[in-house]
Amino acid sequence: MIKRVDISPVADSARSLSRPKAQGPGEDFASVLGKALEPAPTSPTSSTPATVPAAQGVATQGVQAVEELLNALEAYAQGLASSATLKELEGLLNQLDSTAAQLRKVLGAGLDQQLEKTARHALALAEAEVLKFNRGDYLPPEE
Repeated sequence: MIKRVDISPVADSARSLSRPKAQGPGEDFASVLGKALEPAPTSPTSSTPATVPAAQGVATQGVQAVEELLNALEAYAQGLASSATLKELEGLLNQLDSTAAQLRKVLGAGLDQQLEKTARHALALAEAEVLKFNRGDYLPPEE
């Protein structure tokens, strides 16, 4: 026998939680991610380790590499959705592959955990698309 449980109090409390407002359509990924990665203000008496600028440089490179790969994935998706020829798609795919290679160089160099997770997911998508294209998944069916 299945016991019924009233979840309305939980659902009501979940609805009342404040959610962050969505960003405007004109705001790009880099600016949103940059805002999220901004360091919290510190007091003037706190000392900052010498490695912080290098870490911020790696984070900035990681953000740029992830953004470029996401833009390349979006361009490739739009190419697939349009009536682009395989030759045109191959150019987009080459750009996607080279952008993924740039991201692989930065990956694992002290990136933020969430950024690295996003980077690995985007890399997996890019590698899957390269494999599908090279395997011939997008060739028109023979009649």
